[in-house]
Amino acid sequence: MTNIKFIIFFSTFLITAIASAQNNDVHKTDSSGFYKLTDVVISASKTSSSTLELANSITVIDSAQIINSNQTNVFDLLKSEYGLSVTQPGGQGALSTINIRGSNPEHVLVLIDGIEMNMTSDAANVYDFANLPVEQVNRIEILRGPQSTLYGSDALAGVVNIITNKGTGNSTLLLSAEGGSYKSFKGSAGVSGSFNDLNFVLSYARIQSDGFSASGEKYGNTESDGYAGNNFSSRIGYDFNKQSGMNFYFRYTKAKTDLDQFGGKFGDDPSYIYNLEEFTTRAEGYFNLFDGLWDQKLGVSYHKNLREYNFDSTLYNPASSDSKYDGKKYKLDWQNNFNLFRSNILSAGIDFETEEAESEYYYNSSFGPYESLIPKHQVSTTGFYLLDQLNIDNRIFTSVGIRYDH
Repeated sequence: MTNIKFIIFFSTFLITAIASAQNNDVHKTDSSGFYKLTDVVISASKTSSSTLELANSITVIDSAQIINSNQTNVFDLLKSEYGLSVTQPGGQGALSTINIRGSNPEHVLVLIDGIEMNMTSDAANVYDFANLPVEQVNRIEILRGPQSTLYGSDALAGVVNIITNKGTGNSTLLLSAEGGSYKSFKGSAGVSGSFNDLNFVLSYARIQSDGFSASGEKYGNTESDGYAGNNFSSRIGYDFNKQSGMNFYFRYTKAKTDLDQFGGKFGDDPSYIYNLEEFTTRAEGYFNLFDGLWDQKLGVSYHKNLREYNFDSTLYNPASSDSKYDGKKYKLDWQNNFNLFRSNILSAGIDFETEEAESEYYYNSSFGPYESLIPKHQVSTTGFYLLDQLNIDNRIFTSVGIRYDH
């Protein structure tokens, strides 16, 4: 209990010092008397909050930074962020994970438009960043440190919250294409806009490359490990009025990657193929009641992840194998925010989650065949949480929360 009290006190003191030092420059008021905020994040409290009012370490990468980065995918974009370390044991398309502050990647929760993307089909429950193009992303919030109150045990090390583009203004058609060495190609097409109370975005992106040997050409490995990835994304929103509306999200990814068994001499494996197919969708409604005193969001989401690994026997490796890992996640979440006072927000939520997975593994060698079949297993969890955010004179910002999972 002593340690917990110390952590809460330290976080509050730190924010107090920063807010006091910058109060005259940051919290400027308009004619109505309300102070203006700088970077606003959603992930820290599931409500719109300024980074200056939070005791968390947060980085916001906005659309301008994403465009100016000239990166191909989100994984490459995040490599330079402090406090993050990345792992990619292979070429483009190989499993790409992120650690926060030295944690394991399974302790980092990844969200795309409110959908939990960590792979249920993977025993470690990590998210693979290898197939997410930057063209479809508007904003990334990196939240460091435990966030289990709002998100459960998957967010033990932090949260990466990815928000896709939203349609605004007149309808716009976007087309792009570029090429490079190793017969690399990157192309995208999309349409976005808004009409009265409807906004929409439809986007398609493809990345492909012949690549080079992941086992190292200096060891005499000349077989190229290519990659081809396709991504389709859509976001449609409708505002019934200023107090309520709905959003629909859809994503589909299909990718094929050439892999090698190991590095060094004779590491090439021209028959080792990794196929990924991923599908996600979410529908959510938001409502603002009693002149903003009570706002709530109700959402339902579905995530399917299918991974297949296939390799045939070669001159240096007479064995062959085929494996398939299929995972699904269903989730219903409901959050209520009570704006009790201008300086106090109480959030209460409940979420129901069901995860299921199954796998097949077939192996054949000179010792004979072997198989391992794990039938479908299902786990359901219900979580309840409370989070109270308090602002004292724009100088002291603190939050206290509790969560129960069953």
